[in-house]
Amino acid sequence: MSGIIQAARDQQRSRMPVMDRNRLDSQDKPNQDPKILDLSVLKDYVGKVLEHWKTKEENLEMNRKHIYVWEIELRHVLGKVNEPQWVFSIEATIEWAIENYGAVQANGQWEVYNWEINQEAKIHSLNKTVGKDNDGKAQTTNIKEQIDFLVVGIQFVDVKGEKNMMYEMGRPSTRKRSDIDPEILKALMANAPAKSGSDPKVSAIVEKQEEQIANQAAALDTQKEQLMAQQDMISEMKAKQDKTNDMMAALLTELKEQRATLDAKVSRRSRK
Repeated sequence: MSGIIQAARDQQRSRMPVMDRNRLDSQDKPNQDPKILDLSVLKDYVGKVLEHWKTKEENLEMNRKHIYVWEIELRHVLGKVNEPQWVFSIEATIEWAIENYGAVQANGQWEVYNWEINQEAKIHSLNKTVGKDNDGKAQTTNIKEQIDFLVVGIQFVDVKGEKNMMYEMGRPSTRKRSDIDPEILKALMANAPAKSGSDPKVSAIVEKQEEQIANQAAALDTQKEQLMAQQDMISEMKAKQDKTNDMMAALLTELKEQRATLDAKVSRRSRK
């Protein structure tokens, strides 16, 4: 039954003095959309926005693709954002992912192709200072906290159907790429027919082709090793950054505790 809440408020208002009624009327009214408190609503908006951004092109199964994984701490968004703010955040993330990868593979046109939405929990560890031992060395305790994440995997596709750009020393390579897998190139070389000694020109052509295939296979192997090394470097840098963040958080907590203790001492002295 509707109107129960308003009827109770009207009854309470009728018993108020006139000044209290006027003050109540002059209070600011909420002018923003309510915060999202339902996790299912949060997920639904992600799917709706991605569906809106999904490419209209068809027959893209064989085109190159790129996956971006977006992890959001639920405690930072659930009950903190309203619907317009959440939609803006989702669209801004999609645009950033397209622009970021488009800067690396600028010869394509990247659009949303598919996606996956999951909820995951991770354990976050934090070393917190709890005091000092007899030698003056800081003592710490490890505090573990479970943090819930909304994980969104977005798969982008190049609707132009271009091939991956090759890089050398951080710059796009001008060498003509080979679309043949290095293992296939090696197999072709191993199964190549024996050289014919009857015609020196034919032998020279065959040798030159074999040399070109070997160079292409070696170049592709080198690039594969460079990409793996770059990925390892990025993973190592991320791990170091996470460790630094944890240390800074622990230091900040310790400084706050020291400041609170100092303020308490100053307050007691001032009362004396």
